[in-house]
Amino acid sequence: MKAQLTTAELNHLRRLLGWVQCEIGQPPDEMLEMVKNVVVPLGPFRYAEKTRLVAAYTKSQSIPKYVRAAVKSLKRAVLEHGGEIVDAEQSKTESLV
Repeated sequence: MKAQLTTAELNHLRRLLGWVQCEIGQPPDEMLEMVKNVVVPLGPFRYAEKTRLVAAYTKSQSIPKYVRAAVKSLKRAVLEHGGEIVDAEQSKTESLV
């Protein structure tokens, strides 16, 4: 039997997934590719920039694989219901436009 989520529950899950995705960041392998393809061609870095990249990579490595797998699976399930996964709440002015 498939579980039925209300629209409110689905919206809460979308926002939760968006927040979790922002918190855990890119997987380490994607981050390395991004650095190779985007950041390296920009030229030499200052020490502070290198430190931030290393810290982000270290944080990315610390996320358990089962957490990334769960987010991926839940994201797929939510997207089947239509709509988007959001990572921030809309401001009142954005929702009026």
